[in-house]
Amino acid sequence: MTKPFFNYNQMKHLRIFSTVIVALLIASLASAQTVDTQSVLKPTKTLALKEYKVISYNVRLSMAADTDGDNRWENRREASLKMVAEQKPIVMGLQEACPDQIDYFDQNLTGYKHIGVGRDDGDRAGEMMAIYYDTSRLTLLKSGTFWLSETPDKVSRGWDAACNRTCTWGFFKVKNSNHGFFYFNTHLDHMGREARKNSIELIVAKIKELNPNGAPVLLSADFNSPTDNAIFDPLKAALHDARSECKVTDNSITYNGFGKIEGNPATNSDNEQVIDHIFYSGVTPLTFKVLNGDYGVPYISDHYPIAFTFRPGLAKSGRARLLNGSSPRKKNVAPGIATQKLGSTPAKNCPAKEGKEKCCSGNSCKMKKPAPTKK
Repeated sequence: MTKPFFNYNQMKHLRIFSTVIVALLIASLASAQTVDTQSVLKPTKTLALKEYKVISYNVRLSMAADTDGDNRWENRREASLKMVAEQKPIVMGLQEACPDQIDYFDQNLTGYKHIGVGRDDGDRAGEMMAIYYDTSRLTLLKSGTFWLSETPDKVSRGWDAACNRTCTWGFFKVKNSNHGFFYFNTHLDHMGREARKNSIELIVAKIKELNPNGAPVLLSADFNSPTDNAIFDPLKAALHDARSECKVTDNSITYNGFGKIEGNPATNSDNEQVIDHIFYSGVTPLTFKVLNGDYGVPYISDHYPIAFTFRPGLAKSGRARLLNGSSPRKKNVAPGIATQKLGSTPAKNCPAKEGKEKCCSGNSCKMKKPAPTKK
């Protein structure tokens, strides 16, 4: 039998050390830069009549052409444009977007601009958590990117992650209105359990740091975990889960593996494949939809895009999630929406995706032996 690299006591000390580092990192953010939202967004009690849509879309990196075959990016990119043209999002967060994919969207996505940087050099190398925004409806006031690591202000890899991971954010004002919002877009690691847990804590801390006045917030991601995982507890204390809060909602799987995932996509039976989510605060939720329709190819990605429709402002019956972790009242779940108990399942390592991700730079991410796939 091979001797373990670390014994039990050493592993225990490593976990304690990791927890302390995260706590110190979060505490250090208190002195970091904030965004002045009060001078831009004037208080209003009027609920906007216009509806807006945010889309989260893991595009599946183009560097995987050798393994994706007929599903490679060149065969899917026009369908991706068709999806955006049909859905008309006011903002859209991409995950796994490589430089050539960003270039394609920039050249063909009329009326949109993007923000974001490559995760491997802070410029163009590696995947980008790009945010595309409709320039006819939004004005970008401030933006940035931080790394999901112990050193978020520089290119880095955090905790037990297999790859560098980033979160891109923007503060937007809706044109000709008093409304605006923050939008955060990210992609949690597909291998590192500690990385996923600590990344969520870091993101929540960053939201509080950048947004001390409580402006509306949208957060989208491929979280590589279902929301019944206990790692979401800090996030649920700060923001709402759009899938659970919308009266018109959709519990279909979001990771399809280009058709390799078994199960009925119209149900939540394959819960561990429901790993793409949108969270929000300060807006009125309307609908949540998994975009698994026909855009001209069998699959536009190995993930289905997800769409959240909302109105800026809060309806009279709505509630505001306070960024100190409390909320004014509990919400009654609409009939037909499946509810899940926090912590009801152990942390998952997303077995369907493990060992498959490559970096846009052409280098493979650090790989580990995949966990057994659930039968």
